[in-house]
Amino acid sequence: HQDQRLVFVSRLVPRKGMWELLEAFILLKQRYPELSLYFVGDGSEMELLVSAVTEKNIRDVTFCGYVSAEEKAQILLDSDLFVFPTSYGEGCPASLLEAMAAGLPCVTTSIGGIPDVFTDKENGVMLDEVNPENIAAAIAGLLDDAASMNTISETNRKVSWDKYEAHSVADRMANRYRSVLAAIAI
Repeated sequence: HQDQRLVFVSRLVPRKGMWELLEAFILLKQRYPELSLYFVGDGSEMELLVSAVTEKNIRDVTFCGYVSAEEKAQILLDSDLFVFPTSYGEGCPASLLEAMAAGLPCVTTSIGGIPDVFTDKENGVMLDEVNPENIAAAIAGLLDDAASMNTISETNRKVSWDKYEAHSVADRMANRYRSVLAAIAI
């Protein structure tokens, strides 16, 4: 359990799950003293989160703020687990696809379009309820199972590049258009 890094990438706004994640992190630190947590993004909750971390003297939490696409990609590649316990009405969050493309096992929810791209156990853990205990249990379950983490990591890297990489999406759309146009021409 050396230096494992959790990462959250999103706007820091209500109902994105960062407060529950922070509470889960506090629970996990007792068992995983080397664990760190990175919040990537900014938003209305940033100052409150920073204050809470400072007041509670929570170690190993880093606030990256808004970062460039390149910086975000590097942070994801340097991380071990993507945690996004959102209850916000998401479409399909780009950050989830980016984390999967970086080969990160993910802990997330079934809100909005997430179930369209994310399968429980195959891509990580889909939480049935967002609370600190559930989040901590999902993270611990993954951190304690290196073989599963590796399998999920490979699956996420492969699936996201095969299915969602821009060129393959563009090719699939072009093929659809071609078949529609061919049908019209008949």
